[in-house]
Amino acid sequence: MINIGALKSQEDKKDEYTALVLLYQSVQSLANNKIGGWDLDYTYTNNDEQEFTTSYSNGKIKVTAHSVNGDHYYSVVSIEKEG
Repeated sequence: MINIGALKSQEDKKDEYTALVLLYQSVQSLANNKIGGWDLDYTYTNNDEQEFTTSYSNGKIKVTAHSVNGDHYYSVVSIEKEG
């Protein structure tokens, strides 16, 4: 996998962070509406540790939101196929 971008909410909320949040929200909407091949790839919830992860993928790109104790992280990775 190639990491295209990852940012944490504690960093200054610059344009890059905002762009990743908007990308994640758009992909979430695409997956919910079954558009563009986007699907829910992975979800994890641990209420005791306040840790939550949700990933969406279209087979080429994975977009992930991860939250731990109120700190939010967003990442986008390109999925390389072996071969």
